[in-house]
Formats: sequence, C-alpha cells, structure tokens
Amino acid sequence: MLRKQILVKTLIFILLTVITIIIAVNKMNIKVFTKICFLNILNDDLLYYSKNIKSRSSPHSFSNTINRLFYSGTGPKPSELAQLTSKHIEKMATYSCHISFLKACRDHDLIPRGLRLKNPLTDAKSHATLHSASLSLIKNRLNNFRHSFHQQKAALDEILQVLQQTLSDEYYNKLLELHKKKTSTTFNKLLARHDKKFSSLILESNLPYLSPYSQLQSFNFNQSTISGPLRSTTPSIKPDDTRRTVINLSDQQLNPHETELLSLGLKYCPTELAPNTATMASKIEPTTKSFDPAVEHAIANDVTNILQRPQRLKNNLKPHLSTALHSLRQKKTNLKFTRADKGNATVIMTQDQYNDKMMEHLNLDCYTPLKKDPTDSLTRKLDNVLKKLLKENKIDKDFYNACRTTNPRRPQLYGLPKIHKPGNPIRPIVSFYNTPLSSLHKQLSFVLKPLTISPLRFKDSTDFVNHLSSSSDPDHSYYCSLDVKSLYTSCDMRLAAKTALDKLQADPDLLPDNVTLDAVYTLLNFSLDNSYFQYSDKFYKQTTGGPMGSPLTVALAEIRVTDIEQQALKTSSKPPKHYRHFVDDGFGHFTDRQHATNFLQHLNGLTDDLQYTIEYPAPDGSIPYLDVLVHPDKTTSIYRKPTHTNLYTHYSSATPQSSKDSVISSLTRRAHTLCSPCHLEPELETIKQTLLSNGFPLNRINLIMTRTQNNLKKTNRTPKKKTAPSANVTLPFPAGYHRDIQSTLQRYDISTTFSTPNTLMSLINTNKAPTPKSNTMNTIYKIPCRD
Repeated sequence: MLRKQILVKTLIFILLTVITIIIAVNKMNIKVFTKICFLNILNDDLLYYSKNIKSRSSPHSFSNTINRLFYSGTGPKPSELAQLTSKHIEKMATYSCHISFLKACRDHDLIPRGLRLKNPLTDAKSHATLHSASLSLIKNRLNNFRHSFHQQKAALDEILQVLQQTLSDEYYNKLLELHKKKTSTTFNKLLARHDKKFSSLILESNLPYLSPYSQLQSFNFNQSTISGPLRSTTPSIKPDDTRRTVINLSDQQLNPHETELLSLGLKYCPTELAPNTATMASKIEPTTKSFDPAVEHAIANDVTNILQRPQRLKNNLKPHLSTALHSLRQKKTNLKFTRADKGNATVIMTQDQYNDKMMEHLNLDCYTPLKKDPTDSLTRKLDNVLKKLLKENKIDKDFYNACRTTNPRRPQLYGLPKIHKPGNPIRPIVSFYNTPLSSLHKQLSFVLKPLTISPLRFKDSTDFVNHLSSSSDPDHSYYCSLDVKSLYTSCDMRLAAKTALDKLQADPDLLPDNVTLDAVYTLLNFSLDNSYFQYSDKFYKQTTGGPMGSPLTVALAEIRVTDIEQQALKTSSKPPKHYRHFVDDGFGHFTDRQHATNFLQHLNGLTDDLQYTIEYPAPDGSIPYLDVLVHPDKTTSIYRKPTHTNLYTHYSSATPQSSKDSVISSLTRRAHTLCSPCHLEPELETIKQTLLSNGFPLNRINLIMTRTQNNLKKTNRTPKKKTAPSANVTLPFPAGYHRDIQSTLQRYDISTTFSTPNTLMSLINTNKAPTPKSNTMNTIYKIPCRD
C-alpha cells in the first residue's frame, strides 16, 4: 500500500511539473514559470519517501510537514502563508525591475514604445507636446509601481512575522532561501529583457549614452528595493574616441555628423536597400557552369525569385548620418580618406598632402619610372618563359597553369600613413591580387615554404607565450625585443634568393616533384627583374627590396632574416639565450642591458641591407612583444599599442551575424590563450566594455563569451568531420536575403560565403586607380535594343 502511495504521488508531481513548464513556455508567463521554483519544496517529499521505503514510515511533504508540526487548527495554514509569501516576493521583484527601467527612461529622456502617443500631426510643437505627455505617463506609472511595491512589502512583512512566530528557525530559513532563488530568477529574466529594450532605445534615438545596465556585473539579485537593482540611472556619456579614431591631417574641418560617421570605421557597411541582382548572377554563374543545365537553370530561378521578394529593409544609418555620407562622397575629390598603418583609425588628408608623401617615397633610389604600361608585354613574356620550361620538362602542366593569370590587372601602389611616427610617413603597399605575376609569386612562395620553417621562428603569439613559460633562466632574465627597420623595402631579395637556391641544392628533397631547381632559378630571377606597379597614371619599377603585398616577398624576407640571425648566434662571443623572431620582430633573453647592446651591434655589423633596432624593458621591468605584455614577475597579459583605438566591426553594420560573433569569440579566445590567470578577469572585463562601446548587446556578449569559454574547456573534443561541398561561391552580403540564398544554394551542395564590398572605404575612398573594363572578369553586358 505504501509503495502505491509513493508511486501515485511521484507521478502526480511529475505531471504537474511538466504541465506547468508547457504553460509557461507557450504563454511566456513569468508568474506561471516561477511557480516551478516553489514546487521544489516537494523535493523533500520525494527524498523523504526514498529514505523511508524500507522503514515503511508515513511519508509527509514539506507543506504537510509544516502543517503537521506547526498548525494549531485555527487560522490560515503555514503552507498557505508560504504560497502567499512567494507571490508577494515575486511581485516585489517585478515592480523593482520596472521601477529601474522607467527611472532610466525618464533620466535619459527616452519614451518606451508602450507609452508613446501617436501624433497625427507633423509639426514640431505637437511633437514636443506629446513627448511631454509621454514623460508624464512615465512619472505616473512610476508612482503606481512604487505604491504597489509598498503594498506588497507591507503584506509580506505581516506574513513573515506570522511565519517567524509559527515555524522553527530551520524551516523558516529554508523557506527564505527558496524565496531568494525565485527572486534571483525573476531579476535575471527581467533585467536581461530590459537591457535589450533600453539598448535598442538608445540606438534608435542616437544618444551618446552608455546603457546603465552595462554597469551591472551580474543580473542575479535576491533582494528587492524601492529604487530598483540599478545602481544609478544618471546618464553616462560615452567616452569620446573620435580624436583617436578620426585623425584629420588636412586643413578642412568636418562637421560633427561627418566625424561621427567616420568614427564607425572605414569597414562599416551601410545597408544596401536594393540588392544588385546582376552582380549576384555574375558571381553565381561561373560556379554553376559545371552543373547539369537543368540544375543550373533551377539555381538561377531560385536565387532570382528570392531577390525579387519584397523586403522591408531598415537603413542602419540615421538620417543625419546618411546626409553626412552624401556630403563626404562629394568631398572625396578634394580629400583622401584612408586607414592608419596601425590602430584601425581613419586618417583624413588632402589629395595634395597624400600625393606629396607618396612622391617623397617614390623619389627614393629603389624605384625607377617606366615609360609605358608593361602589363601586356610582361604577361606575354611570362607565358613564353613558362612554355619553354614546360617544353624542357622542367615544370609540369599543372604548375604551368597555376603560374598563369587570366585577364590580369595592374598592380596598384597605395600608402597608409604612420600616425605614430613624426611627420606621418607613408607605408607603401602594393595591391597584388590578380596581377601578371601574382599567380607566379604564389606558386614560388609554396616552393620556398619549407625553407621558412626554422627553430628560430615563432608561429604566433601563443607559441611565444608557451616558449616564455618553458624557457626560464635566472642568469638570462633581462628580456629585450629587436626590430628590423623597413624589412620589405630594404631587404636584398637577390641575396635571399641565392640563399634559398643554395639550400634547395643542398637538400633536393625540399623541392616539389613538379618543378626543377633550374626552373625555380629562372622564375625567381624573372620575378625580381619585373617587379613593377602603378601609382596615379605612372608606372614604376622596383629595383631594391620587394613589393609589400606579395607572398614571395614575405617568403624571401623570412629566409634572409633567418640566415642573418643564425650567423649572428654562431659568431657571437656571447649569444643570447632562447632567441627567436616573428617576421621582423626578435626576442631574446640577455644577462643585462650591456649584453643586449653588444649583440645588437654584432648583428648590425653582419649585413648592409638590414639594420636592427632594440627596445629595452620599461622602468617597471615590463616589455611588450607582439600583442603580449611580459610583466616583471614573468606573467603575461594583452598589450595594446598607444595607437590602438578599440574599434571593431560595429554591431549595426550590415555584415553577417557570424562575423560579429567571431569578434567576440576571437577576443575571448585570445585572452584565455595569452593571459596569465591573474590577468584574465580584468582582460575579459576590458573586452566586454570594448564590445559595448562598439554597439554589441550585453546579452549577446555574455552568450558568445560563455560559449567560447565552454569550448575551450573541452580539451578532448574531437572535431566534426565535414564533407567538402561540390562548389564554393562568394557573394556580396545581401541584407535580408542572405539566409534564404544560403539555404537555397546549400540544397545544391554549394557552400556560400559573403563578402562586404559596400563599406565606407569603398564609398568614399579612392586610393587605387580603377581597373579597365576590358580586364574585368564575370561582367554583365547591357545591350540596348532598337525600337
């Protein structure tokens, strides 16, 4: 009989719990949902049953227990008072959250959507009148919530006084603990919802305020107050980072709206309200040519139907920012908008300033002007050289095809101002994509890749931190970093090529099977002899160094730096311990400052083309290397250069959600990888505040950071095996249509990635000369017909 009673009561408990959850989920009723917390009291009942089955003693639930132990037979039962207490506490928590939200809206002069009065007129006076009336509604509602809060608190105090006199201290404290958990649950849900609503109100009104909810370390509160859980609802002005993110070197002043737009970053993407169907077709058509004609036709129809659907896309730029964009586009003929060399800041210069700095660099001895455009002749020469090597069986057909570029464009030179150096000199960069030698340089960099692998080379910052933690030496605890000045423009590429050929000759196994050493020699010399680029309407040949932007330049520079440093370590009378480098940055363990200075002099005496500089530790003993700051106690944290702007992709930018989430996850992963435990929590808080300043919602930040941290804890996680798709296509990001297009192409086993060509940089920046239409691939031609 006892077992049947236990089974029946257990089934009833499970059924009531399931029904309550279903009702709460369907109706989204927080009051119903929080009743589950009170049902946890019955857990004692089940535990009591399980403990007393063998003894066959009478089971008693928590409610029955307090009734049996403390009920005198007159007045309300203790279980009924406990349920009333739960209701009052839940209402007080709800009122407390609403009071905080309304106070924040009132102090920030914001009107919640539910309290806005519709205006049938359009004049400013009627708008001001209704706005004032809406603020009065907020004040009245605040008074109502405060009055209700006091009523609930008074009723709760009376009930708690009775329960405290009725129950024992053990049961009374247990009941209060359950109520605290319920209050925390209510706070957590309401504050998260209010945080999202308030952040959207700030964005909608374009106010320069920080959300007061962003100042909360946690949403878990367990005590309701008349002032609400927010510490302060006073408006907090966002820090003005425009001086760091927008640097105006010109003599023309921008208005505040133009500066505000540029402070979003040149990678910010305004919403494209009407997607370009022709551009989509030109991107998809080359990918589907290998498909069956019926399938190709079906894909074209499906994508066209998606793009023709009406979409109510919302412009992510406010009206005043759209006006500022139009104004900046008109000024681009007189001004040059470009990003800084470091720090992601936007630099504004006049065209004359920019041209003067570029010509100052081009007047160096390493550049020679050309009389005409060598693009076509160079393409023919390369084709003849490759055909000759193929005929002589020095390369195979695959290598021949991989080295050729179809419809090449001219390599374009542009410059990025170094705002961290006096005079703001230019860092020259060559846009090398799809140029006559781009494919050849890419294949040669693959051939030379085994030579760039060296025990002296750091793979990345993580490798540096791991190396630092495993290479402690008390006698060599003076850390210094070294840097090569102007590596790519000053490096002797021919000497580097000779070093590479000598190593390949000494170890022929490093060569791939489809190319011989003679072919590598011929192609390397051809590449170095024909390095050219275009600036403005003139063409130049680079006689010294290599173009920054070419993968071959990077490979040869790495070989040259490794060769010099290996010689220095072998020939030095007292070499540093654990010396390694990453590209042009070296790091070594020395005994003292004089030891580091002597090695620097020895290193610079070995070569004429490359010169090193050194950075000694700061007075406090810390020293930065890459993006890591090494502290005196040998712990590490994230290092941010003085030019760092904390500017990332703004959350309102028309970019894929996966790109925005990757910003959160990558910063979180970097913090866990590079920071010592004592520096981890401050860094995570810095990341959170940085993302908030870039418009990221707090709940999204917490979600992705928690997900990333959980993934990092899974050390034995096996990666999922993904089958390669039959085709890949890169499309311009169509806001509002991207999910449908991606799912449609996925049905045909086509992987889709989205690019963001519609950036502020592309709209207002003119760094590069336009590519001739005759050299443009995948072009849609419009042919007008006769009437």
